[in-house]
Amino acid sequence: MKMSYKDLFDRHYHLIGKSHNKVRNLKVAIAGLGGSGSTAATAIVKMGFTNIILSDFDIVEPVNVANQSYNHDQVGKKKTEALKENLLKINPFIKITLFEGISEKNVDEFVKNADIVIDAMDSYRAKVILSRALKRHKKWCIHISSYGWRASLTCIPPTKSYEELFSLPSLGRPISEVSDEEFAEHRKKIVKIIGKNMYPKNIFKELAKLKHPLFNLYPSGMLSGILAAFETYKFAIGKKNKMIVIPRFLKIDLMFNKYQLSNFKSKIKNKK
Repeated sequence: MKMSYKDLFDRHYHLIGKSHNKVRNLKVAIAGLGGSGSTAATAIVKMGFTNIILSDFDIVEPVNVANQSYNHDQVGKKKTEALKENLLKINPFIKITLFEGISEKNVDEFVKNADIVIDAMDSYRAKVILSRALKRHKKWCIHISSYGWRASLTCIPPTKSYEELFSLPSLGRPISEVSDEEFAEHRKKIVKIIGKNMYPKNIFKELAKLKHPLFNLYPSGMLSGILAAFETYKFAIGKKNKMIVIPRFLKIDLMFNKYQLSNFKSKIKNKK
């Protein structure tokens, strides 16, 4: 059966009229294609965005099938290629550009070709590299994360950065001078703050030692991805005044039915 873009998104046009053309034409980049990032990409394509830039360095593993947007027959494939395959099945009219992770070599090209970037990465080093590039190119960023049964989001304008918001040890320093151990120590502090009352004690101790990534259930990753997609939608149709912009920070706890939208203040103190 032959179909057009208009056939797929006819109801979207009925909802917001010609403003949907802004959605169709916006270039959206997504860094990190785990549970949050892969869901954000899927939601964005289902909302009618057609210019997508994807970045990840990893391959699909068996454990990813349970909480990310991949299928069991894609295990072993690069996440970028597997997700591209899935997204084209949803909407064959999209254009997808792939990047092999985020590095100092490719970050400027990744950022400059996008109108807005969703950061769903785990690596602090990659986050800092991306954060600095976003500021250089004056681009907006939507930061999302998920852990356990919780999801969080905030939007960062070009005048601010993730690095500043979370008081990373790299602030004011060349990234090459920041050791992996320093980022690891920062991550340990974060884990102790957010994971203390969520994970079993024996698991929490291992998480605090960085022996495992932060475990999460599919709904929390899916939720943060969906939230990011809708913030992107607001950005596209000119509703920046409705976006959740720092210092405002959204946290949702699915287990205890908590919805918190408050001003964020980092609890991490780094030695100068």
